[in-house]
Amino acid sequence: MLQYTLVAVAALAATANAASLADVCTVSNVQAAVPANGTLLGINLIPSTVVASSVYNATAGMGSSGTYSYCNVTISYTHTGKNDTVVLKYAFPSPSSFQNRFYVAGGGGYSLASDATGGLEYGAVGGATDAGYNAFETSYEDAVLYGNGSINWDATHMFAYQALGEMTIVGKAITNAFYGLSSDTKTYTYFEGCSDGGREGMSQVQRWGEEYDGVIAGAPAFRFAQQQVLHVFSSLVEYTQDYYPPPCELAKIVNSTITACDSLDGRTDGVVSRTDLCKLNFNLSSIIGESYYCAAEDGSSSGPGPSKHQAPGGTSSSQPAQNGTVTARGVAVAQAIYDGLHNCRSWELSIPSTGGDLQTGLPDITPFQSSGGKLLHFHGESDPSIPAASSVHYWQSVRSIMYGNLSQDDSISALQDWYQFYLIPGAAHCGTNSLQPGPYPQNNMEIMIDWVENGVQPTRLNATVSSGTYEGETQMLCQWPTRPLWHGNSSTFDCVDDQKSIDSWTYTFPAFKLPGYAMLPIHYTIQGTADAVDHRRH
Repeated sequence: MLQYTLVAVAALAATANAASLADVCTVSNVQAAVPANGTLLGINLIPSTVVASSVYNATAGMGSSGTYSYCNVTISYTHTGKNDTVVLKYAFPSPSSFQNRFYVAGGGGYSLASDATGGLEYGAVGGATDAGYNAFETSYEDAVLYGNGSINWDATHMFAYQALGEMTIVGKAITNAFYGLSSDTKTYTYFEGCSDGGREGMSQVQRWGEEYDGVIAGAPAFRFAQQQVLHVFSSLVEYTQDYYPPPCELAKIVNSTITACDSLDGRTDGVVSRTDLCKLNFNLSSIIGESYYCAAEDGSSSGPGPSKHQAPGGTSSSQPAQNGTVTARGVAVAQAIYDGLHNCRSWELSIPSTGGDLQTGLPDITPFQSSGGKLLHFHGESDPSIPAASSVHYWQSVRSIMYGNLSQDDSISALQDWYQFYLIPGAAHCGTNSLQPGPYPQNNMEIMIDWVENGVQPTRLNATVSSGTYEGETQMLCQWPTRPLWHGNSSTFDCVDDQKSIDSWTYTFPAFKLPGYAMLPIHYTIQGTADAVDHRRH
């Protein structure tokens, strides 16, 4: 039976591959592939809006190498009973390149991805959605409010949860017919994103889990409201303690922390691979009285600043020479930020923005698991924007909800079969860290495809060091909850169980009564703390 199935699939693939891009990339072929209205609940597709054009030997996707030929398609739909219009765009690989895959890329900040070509390097159809508020050109933050100041709830819900799921089910419904395959031919569906793209990935796992075979979610911004509080927390610490440390003093504290904690993981390489051991063993007050010095700096740029809301034109900055000694008050500020904001009982916080509505913390993701989905979740251990502990806490919540009746070892084993979480030593937010030359994953999609399609379950995560003494070194990272412990200054380390270290990542959050995720930092950051603390300079 298996041999017959494989032969049948191969025959279908051969039929599809026999067609040329020009054969399939026509308006009539796309319109014929569009499912009839009533097939997809709540979605009325508009075949008359179909546009299809062939693109040859073009670059595609962010970071993709090589050139690709594909069919560029747009189509619109409306929601039943609403007078709205949502525009979708898809990039269909040439038939000879199609590998029965569908790919969704995450966006960043307050934006959905606007490029549909990211899947071409994997032989996948890719898609993007304007979410009904022209997300191809407009950020959600520009669409969230109507002119009278009231909230655009349709845009909010589409951005947060709905648009990507709808784009995926429409795209998958069109794909097989587009290539002339039977409706029951398997199309493997993948999501990949980091930051808000990671949150988007988690939103798909939690709300559209049956649609996805593999999801890669990096540094997910699970809770917008709490994250925004964290972005001002460092300034709040300065304000409440009434001390604003000179940037050079803060830089000294950061560098001294890295120096003191570097070797605790067993290797001195400029990377704090075990922030938990740093938390347990390093006393920040030990550097009080140490001297610091920073030369004067002048900086300028001829282009516009980093924010689209900043006035156009050049920017300039200067910083005088600084010298002194680390003060007890400076250490107190840094220590409060290192400790993080994880108990708000003495504060009354009012968050009027929609951040409180963009929550992605559902811990019961049984539909995704039961349909065979695989989840690869990673987070830089020294992320200055979204605390790594937020991801730890979400993993803990999923394990406690879905496998609470099992022993610790059995629940971890059961979870690892389909949901794997990795902390990236020294890494910053969705990338490497200028202060710590550590590793970063390079080929997550290849790992995920091998896991989903070939059953090759990873046990550790492949990562490469891109700078410093160990540039080019490959490190197979430890899967949580194990932690790395190096063999001296060699190139090998073990993944060890260390309950005290694991416990140091674990907190209860009185503000959140459900065992879901709470966006509150424990190990806040060792990356750029001088910048993270002093938001007055940004």
